[in-house]
Amino acid sequence: MLDSGATFRCSTHRAANVAVVHAEGEIDLSTASSLGTAVMSAFAESGCVIADLSRAEYLDGAGIRVLRRAAEMNPSRVVVVAPRPTIRRLFRILNLVETLPVVDTLEEAYEYLRSQGARPHNTGGSRMGAAYT
Repeated sequence: MLDSGATFRCSTHRAANVAVVHAEGEIDLSTASSLGTAVMSAFAESGCVIADLSRAEYLDGAGIRVLRRAAEMNPSRVVVVAPRPTIRRLFRILNLVETLPVVDTLEEAYEYLRSQGARPHNTGGSRMGAAYT
């Protein structure tokens, strides 16, 4: 876990029927509910969700639970981007990669969703959402 001065930020970028939830900083018991709110709001407005953890510095069980629940409630419609080996390892150790696909890049996430029959479009767009500290 990072020091108590660490921050968590979460923003959402929507394109076509995909919402990309960008999470950065520390995802732990004190911030997981904010991530969960962002992911559930994204599903309310989009058909698929990419949880982009490429800027996450730390992820604990509370954050993984949020993502696992999202995947269980929305099979084949959620994918995680986690290029950091330490974070990817958590998903493998917990045997979640079948239920909750984890990839290295946003492009791979869009490709995964296309392979599942989704019609995501990587068209860019503005980021919007709330910042949490």
